[in-house]
Amino acid sequence: MSQDEQKIGKWGFVLWGFIILMVIGVVGELRVLGTVLLGGMALACIVLLAIKSLRMKMVNMGGAPIVLKHGTKRWLLFVMIFSLLMMGMKIDERGVLGELKQAHAAWKNGEHEKAAATYEELFNGSKSLLGLNNQKIVIARLIAYYDAQSNERLAKQYAEEAYQRGYELRFADEQAATFYDQFLAQKKAEKERQAREQEQLALEKEIASASVYDALSMAKVFIKQKLKNPKSADFGRQRADDCVKELGKGWYVVNMYVDATNSFGAIVRNRFSVTLRYIGDDEWGCSSIIEQ
Repeated sequence: MSQDEQKIGKWGFVLWGFIILMVIGVVGELRVLGTVLLGGMALACIVLLAIKSLRMKMVNMGGAPIVLKHGTKRWLLFVMIFSLLMMGMKIDERGVLGELKQAHAAWKNGEHEKAAATYEELFNGSKSLLGLNNQKIVIARLIAYYDAQSNERLAKQYAEEAYQRGYELRFADEQAATFYDQFLAQKKAEKERQAREQEQLALEKEIASASVYDALSMAKVFIKQKLKNPKSADFGRQRADDCVKELGKGWYVVNMYVDATNSFGAIVRNRFSVTLRYIGDDEWGCSSIIEQ
């Protein structure tokens, strides 16, 4: 193995070692140990990279350094920066969880105002660091606090937040539980009302799509049901524009004649006035058929 390859292998070993330590320290949730390892490795990488670059420049190897050619230096810098950011997030998370612990203690001691102020600050500023379970606890206590303070606006604001996120909340206070149940009942009723309105709008749109030509065709169907010999019915060349009157909201009146045989086999012309309505889903209802 050449000297250059040995150098690349050495830096590759450092890179993979750093990645393994990052996984242990960040993903493995070893908070204190992980932070120390990441910080130490980050500083070590900075020093090693600086020494390596200086040394390679001093020996004047010509062209770009081998580390830069093979991308090792760039990967090390990327992993180092990413790990430092993750380490910063872990430090921030520990601070948030520490504040949350103090707020929980204040709440249990009856200092609800103090606890609520911390809860509100954490929920609005560091929500992602709290975790799902802590978010549920915090928002439930904020609802309980503002409901007890008769601050309906803020209580509903946090109740809406919980509803939109699909949280299933538990309350130690019966009054807060009742408030939230009533809020959910209102949201359910509102959702059902909106669904009915949408269905009604869709139905009205469908009803509006019916035409006088459809009404004329259906009037013929209803008239045939009144004839002695439906197969003999002849409606001639009557036009919808002349026979059909649109009343609105799906209602139509059709005045037309039909030639058909009676019980004795004679062809007789009868006139009918049909009142019908399109009720949607390709269905029509006949209100009346009057023979004139």
